[in-house]
Amino acid sequence: LFISYYEELFGKQMTFNVIDLIEYDTLPGKNPIYFKKNYINDKVNDNLQIISVEDSFIGKNYRYTANTEMEIVLMEGDMEKETLRDYFDNYEFHKIDKPINNFCSNINFGKNLRSSKLYEFYFNYITYNIFERNLCKDLSIEFFTDAEFDDISWENIKLQIKSNSLIVSEDWLVSLILDLFSFKPEDIIGRWDLTNYDFENEIIRRTKPIWEVKDKVGEMILF
Repeated sequence: LFISYYEELFGKQMTFNVIDLIEYDTLPGKNPIYFKKNYINDKVNDNLQIISVEDSFIGKNYRYTANTEMEIVLMEGDMEKETLRDYFDNYEFHKIDKPINNFCSNINFGKNLRSSKLYEFYFNYITYNIFERNLCKDLSIEFFTDAEFDDISWENIKLQIKSNSLIVSEDWLVSLILDLFSFKPEDIIGRWDLTNYDFENEIIRRTKPIWEVKDKVGEMILF
């Protein structure tokens, strides 16, 4: 599958060694839901991701790593330097001829919807609205609940937020989130019809993410 997909995109054959850690034919457990995730409002990074995906679908095969402290960009594949010049002004560009790549899929994509997967998706939407309101440029979200999945609501979750750029207090933002956003699974799933949603779109991003809806920005009123 990987070999044929890679050849379809780039017109080249490449050997892949795959380690499959998925548990098949098992029901989702009833463990508490917990995750900690960091979000950064970085328009440059977002634009670079979009460009990389678009280039992949027209057959361009390249990868790069940018070190902002050392001001260097390490490149591999058939990418031209000029592609990134506007984003990394005054950086040094270095070509890697024979790289060894290891890819690890995001564990979240292999989870059942009745798990932390639902709330990690939901916090993409929540943080998008917070960033669009310019309340901060970074957020660390820690989320926990041990309630039965169908009974989850704002009353039985624990939410902690940290930020280095927040213009309001962290307690204020937590209170705002609990006031404005429903945490009932049926509300989240129903709004985006997630039972029929192809989460592949969250990986390849051929279209705008469905959670990019800034409908709560106008309700975030500062006093």
